[in-house]
Amino acid sequence: MAYLFAMWFFDEMHVNKIAVEEHERRQGIALKLMDRCLSFAPRPGREDHRLEVRRSNAGAQEFYKFLDFEPLYLRPRYYPRWRSGGW
Repeated sequence: MAYLFAMWFFDEMHVNKIAVEEHERRQGIALKLMDRCLSFAPRPGREDHRLEVRRSNAGAQEFYKFLDFEPLYLRPRYYPRWRSGGW
């Protein structure tokens, strides 16, 4: 019904993917997953959490804003554009 994938990269936690099935959304599932994820700070100094979100994903941006995440920068061409015939 839902999952979250994150990893530590040196002293930063990167939230790579969070997903909740469409019919299960808006029930607090993503919030519980993020709370659990952000609680994994095994030692002092591991407080930097980062994530990427598509510019077109307004719902995710609002969710992360609710969690007090702030946009830092725009990474051009982060998500590949697919076209007919491959890359």
